[in-house]
Amino acid sequence: MKASHRFRISNAIGVAFILVGIPHTIAFAQSQPEKGAALPHVASAQDPVYPKIALATRVSGTVRLHVSTDGMRVIAIEIVSGPPMLLESARSTVQSWNFEKHTPTSFEVTFEYKLINVYGCKEVDRGVSLDLPAHVEVRDAPGTCIWDKYRRQQKFLREQHVYPVELHLSVDGNSIANPSEVKISSGNNVLTLPVRDGLFLVPEEFATSPTLTFEAVIGKEQIQIGGIHGGTLKDIWNIDLPTSLHLGWKWRLRGVDQHHGCRISFDPLDGDGMGMQVSNCRRPLRK
Repeated sequence: MKASHRFRISNAIGVAFILVGIPHTIAFAQSQPEKGAALPHVASAQDPVYPKIALATRVSGTVRLHVSTDGMRVIAIEIVSGPPMLLESARSTVQSWNFEKHTPTSFEVTFEYKLINVYGCKEVDRGVSLDLPAHVEVRDAPGTCIWDKYRRQQKFLREQHVYPVELHLSVDGNSIANPSEVKISSGNNVLTLPVRDGLFLVPEEFATSPTLTFEAVIGKEQIQIGGIHGGTLKDIWNIDLPTSLHLGWKWRLRGVDQHHGCRISFDPLDGDGMGMQVSNCRRPLRK
């Protein structure tokens, strides 16, 4: 549900909306009047959202606002307290409220922005609970997963029992075309796999191998990179063929070849990646 969408609120308690995509619920109920003062009924409202920058920097907290109405709409909002990064989100949400006709009044509203501590590709209950107009709770988790690629991976595992490894090749950082096929080996088990739509499909049992070897013909060179852990089949593979490797003087003194090396990095779908430099991984094709 986009933030700009407006919804009609009934007086029913416990109504919930399930949003498309990551599980994300909105539950709401009309606030009960405080003693001696009836709170106005909210007729329509903008969906509350967790500010993206607050998510990225893991800011959570409580915002309190003092709200005044003219009998139909909000005419004034005063900030009582709250983290600065969350204030504008709460203020703009309240500004969108329209009320059923009532005697002009003032009241305080509390917004609670709660971070869900989750890492990786785990389904969590992101959502909003509304007790209007007195209380709003917004729950969300930082974006630690590339969900479309993760779901693609899970679909291949579920239906074909293979990992779809996404391959990106470059020369000195400039993208080049993928080969038509690659070889993946684990011990004496060698597979020749076609590359289609930037993916090659590796049987899931290879993910438990402590060491894999990747081979491919790229341009006029034969590429061979060993020492790849099977767990990286879950990641995106980026292979760069640099003009020369930037090696420290100790490596150069040992005679390590700077001009026939490779850089390979593995970008997981749910966090930080890793990479390595491999010398002598390239040789000219035999004529």
